[in-house]
Amino acid sequence: MAAGGIIAAVEPPTRLSLRGAYVPAVSLAYLSQKLTRPLVTKDGGTLRTVLDARAYMLALPKRRETSAQWQRAAELLLGQADVAAFSKQVELALFYDAKLDVSKVRAK
Repeated sequence: MAAGGIIAAVEPPTRLSLRGAYVPAVSLAYLSQKLTRPLVTKDGGTLRTVLDARAYMLALPKRRETSAQWQRAAELLLGQADVAAFSKQVELALFYDAKLDVSKVRAK
């Protein structure tokens, strides 16, 4: 509450951030689920679980974090969406960032 008992209006953020602000808890059961396939990145890592993808997302530089593709991935993660949808979005975001090692992507 602001001075005088008036509740101050707070502008909602225009972009989601997984760091620096309160983030709703995501269950350990959700975080431990495997992605639909391992995603090998050009950064030298392999994302196998939702937790791996979350850790990768937390380390993104600001310019990548604010892209529409990563914003959608953050929404899916925080909403604990279907893992197949989340996996597809992370793969798409990596592809758009030219960070997906397509030579290591296996067709399903």
